[in-house]
Amino acid sequence: MFGVIYGMTMFYNHHITPNIDWDSYGSEPSSQHNPHSKQAVGFTANRFIQQGEELFSTYGREDGGKRWFQDRKLVMKIPSPEESKKTGETLIQDKKNYCAKTYAGYGRESWPLQRARRGEHRYLDMNRLTPMDHMSAITTQDIHEGEMIEVAPALVVNRGQAAGTSITPTAIFWDDLWPPQKLSLRKLRSSGDLTVQFQDPSTDWKRIDDFVSFEDVVLLPVAGNIGLVRKVGRENPSSNCKLKLVPTGSMQSYNSHGGGGGSAGILLQLIATRDLAEGEELRLNLPDSSTYEEKKLFVEALSFTGQPLPYHIVDRMEEDEHQQHDHEYQQVHDYEDIDEDHYHYPVDGEL
Repeated sequence: MFGVIYGMTMFYNHHITPNIDWDSYGSEPSSQHNPHSKQAVGFTANRFIQQGEELFSTYGREDGGKRWFQDRKLVMKIPSPEESKKTGETLIQDKKNYCAKTYAGYGRESWPLQRARRGEHRYLDMNRLTPMDHMSAITTQDIHEGEMIEVAPALVVNRGQAAGTSITPTAIFWDDLWPPQKLSLRKLRSSGDLTVQFQDPSTDWKRIDDFVSFEDVVLLPVAGNIGLVRKVGRENPSSNCKLKLVPTGSMQSYNSHGGGGGSAGILLQLIATRDLAEGEELRLNLPDSSTYEEKKLFVEALSFTGQPLPYHIVDRMEEDEHQQHDHEYQQVHDYEDIDEDHYHYPVDGEL
């Protein structure tokens, strides 16, 4: 059993004096009473945070995170204020190179209802939300063809960990990829920049490479909005963006702060394939290979926490359901067309 928290949540570092606090939203039961519980989680600032400051959470409120690091046999290192803040030209260039030009999620349409459900009274500048909910990613500004729209890390896992779960509709499978993207993954594997990192009590919390085969590789875009970009298929003329796969070590800013190649997965760069206008829906030139049941789990998870539903996933669910019904109907009629009295059953040796 494992959990995947989307957005930037999985990449907040630990600090003994965090500047953001974790909380849950929506109508979720305790996992002790329901093993299939889902949570909508969020973070709020607990003090004024200056532009360029790193956001820090805590990996343990009671013990300051000691247990988390001890279980994984890691040394807790607390960066100095100077090490965890960017200023001047570095900040300007990183904002230009890495800040997303996309929006997805709650808008002013649903956020007040979400707060009312939980009885929350936290302050939120409503001008930072779009008027409507957008569970399919849209652009926040005009973007030129060839321009990078967003860059975000993707976890690399094996098919067995993702298939049949509620996260599958956001996942990218090996068979979904274009030949150049498959070649990129092969090169990353050869250079040591692609590993299927795994650690749990069975490995004594040591990181191991659980790579099985390229056909088993699944990419989970777990930060930013790439996972919510609508997939329209390889040959769909309405597509307006593509993915480029690069190693985490290629991110100069990441390396300058002690990062290593490939430990957190790979980087996904979302690139515009034509000029885009502000507010335009992003449409990725990859197929959605998730099944009807997997889409159903995804929609149920969002519904359970009171989040707006991605209409493109709901539409595909209806299409998949109709196709499944048509297939079952055809199978029944195929059997009805068989003349049992004259049917030739194969004998030993016949194929």
